[in-house]
Amino acid sequence: MTMFELPAERTPDRIDLIRTWVPRIAMSLFFLSFGSQKFTDTYWFGVFATIGVGDWLRYATGSLQVAGALMLLVPRTALVGAAMLALTMVGAMLAWMFFLGSPGSAVIPAIILVMLMAIASNVLRRNRLEHLGRRSEN
Repeated sequence: MTMFELPAERTPDRIDLIRTWVPRIAMSLFFLSFGSQKFTDTYWFGVFATIGVGDWLRYATGSLQVAGALMLLVPRTALVGAAMLALTMVGAMLAWMFFLGSPGSAVIPAIILVMLMAIASNVLRRNRLEHLGRRSEN
């Protein structure tokens, strides 16, 4: 085995599992909660009414957030789920800056966006390591 090859049987340690799953589970729970609120909470009715595009955007955003949260928990779809959720956070940042008159409130979606990018980076890193591990077996 050269220094560029991975061991054939790499078992993830506890730290690696915690680093992988705790942020994904936390973000998933967060977006399941906030995404489902888009369908029932009158606060969100007012926010989307202020934006002025109608209820379709509220339903679309809630659906993307719930679907993205569930996808984040499935290893094969985690990257797509993180991307979907990141898009909703970009939309939230733009809405707070330009339509809702509170640019300072865009900081929270920006922080969540950075956290989603870190999760996506971790998923990409794990996928690459798994791919390299399979290549070294052949």
